[in-house]
Amino acid sequence: MFAATLDGLRSTSGISNFNFPWTISGVSKQAQDVCNNLEDWTNELICSSVTRVSENTDFNDQLVDELFTLFVHCRKSNWDGFDARPVSESTVAKSLELIIALNSEEAAACELTAEPDGDIAFDWSSESGEIFSISVNENGTLNYAGHFSDKNKVYGVTDLGEMDKSYLECLIKNAISKD
Repeated sequence: MFAATLDGLRSTSGISNFNFPWTISGVSKQAQDVCNNLEDWTNELICSSVTRVSENTDFNDQLVDELFTLFVHCRKSNWDGFDARPVSESTVAKSLELIIALNSEEAAACELTAEPDGDIAFDWSSESGEIFSISVNENGTLNYAGHFSDKNKVYGVTDLGEMDKSYLECLIKNAISKD
């Protein structure tokens, strides 16, 4: 499934063909080679990440697809038209680590968004108003916050490598189980 997904991503996003304008005067052969190497490296990174995720997840095919689509659309500065920072490969890699760690049907029920600071947010919500959000940055820092009722609110910061997985899973369930 992931191979087909990656092929679809490449065909719809142009990720395997950055289409650099080689015909523009002033672009040297060395610059072309750098861009070609960058393209090869990016493709290798995406392929290795997709392979690693596909071997370690059961519920998250669609979530991984959304993550890569988000990356394609937000990998350049000013992607939102308001001077947003680009989503980096490191942020995508840390987000993939979070997806692997929270490998559950509940965790896959989130909405992914790019944030103006270049972080990626994972948001869970219910129709009755509960919400929980985890923001991942390129260093693997997780900022999280939840609002489950007027008297039940949480927030915190943790490192991806030191996170309490069961605590975060409980908060995710609190946000989506009220429907």
